[in-house]
Amino acid sequence: MQHEGENKEDALLSIEKAAEQLNLSPWTLRLWARQQRIVTLKLGRRRLIRKSEIERLIRFGVPEQRTEIVCAQVTAVP
Repeated sequence: MQHEGENKEDALLSIEKAAEQLNLSPWTLRLWARQQRIVTLKLGRRRLIRKSEIERLIRFGVPEQRTEIVCAQVTAVP
């Protein structure tokens, strides 16, 4: 899915095509996207991934899962 004027680095692929190129399950890429381990774009109901992101994964691997620590203080109301 490439538009006129875009270079090949910015070409967008479906999760299925990206998974095929990476020899992974599409579910793995969807999980990594939810965990913010990879960058994807959402267009309507479709999730797309840039060719440059696939090449980054091949070169550098998948970053560790981001974790967030949430603290809350709960007090009783009299």
